[in-house]
Amino acid sequence: MRFCFMAKIIGLFGVLVLLSGIGGPEAHAQALDSTVHARVERAVHGADGEGRDGPMAKLDRGLISLYYEYRAYQQGAKDEPFSPSDDGLAVQDAHVTIDAIAVEQPEALLDSLRGLGLQKGARAERLVSGRLPIEALRRAAGLSLLQSMRAAQARTRTNTGGMLPAPPPDANVEPAPDTTTSRQAGGSQPDAQNTTAPTPESEVENPTEGSGPSDTESEPAAPAQSQTDSGDRPEAVDSVSSQKSDSAAVPAPASDTADGASAAPEEDLAPGNWMMYAVGGVVALAVGLLLVLRQQG
Repeated sequence: MRFCFMAKIIGLFGVLVLLSGIGGPEAHAQALDSTVHARVERAVHGADGEGRDGPMAKLDRGLISLYYEYRAYQQGAKDEPFSPSDDGLAVQDAHVTIDAIAVEQPEALLDSLRGLGLQKGARAERLVSGRLPIEALRRAAGLSLLQSMRAAQARTRTNTGGMLPAPPPDANVEPAPDTTTSRQAGGSQPDAQNTTAPTPESEVENPTEGSGPSDTESEPAAPAQSQTDSGDRPEAVDSVSSQKSDSAAVPAPASDTADGASAAPEEDLAPGNWMMYAVGGVVALAVGLLLVLRQQG
């Protein structure tokens, strides 16, 4: 019992170390998110944290967050391709699709963005669109010709404005008959509803005609009345009570556990159980330590 208890303690400690090693990346991601959030607030509101006069205030928060997430990715290990936290952004090959509005001279703004690496640039009145490098977002925010810039979202609406056409009427459904025309014509045409109404009324008014359900329902009443009128009912009750008392008097068969044949005490457990706990705890402890050392390295 002492070895089994110690093995459980070792296993519990190993599991705790393993969980702490697994939770390391999550804690690192949370710290990174808090850092990105602080930088986004400073880029929008400036050093004083008030108003909207920061160096990247012309950009929406999605683009600003994307910029700082990409900078953190470049400073990291770069083991995997960059993936933004916002799946709605059109990001591919370190470029993001943007929609920019020019203060004036949209052609000049388009040329300036092309100088920053804009690809597939297009213009429609004051709107300039294209694929801009993520690392050029901060410099684009400083252009004097730029009024605002946002990330282009996925186009999910249809060309008709997103309104779906109404479904056609079902051809199998017949229209309701127009009773107003028949009534105005003098009542020459019979009303379909009035012709079918007398049938259920006649069945309700004459429930005793023929051999209907009323004859079959009256049959079970006879044996019920005979049971109440007969004098043998107390004897039947006595016989039932005597059977219950006899069945209660029969002793229940003795179980095997009463003799202690199959109920093994806690001390009679297999001697290998504590070894299983100990081995599992050591394995969990080793895995947890490896994860912690890998994160620190």
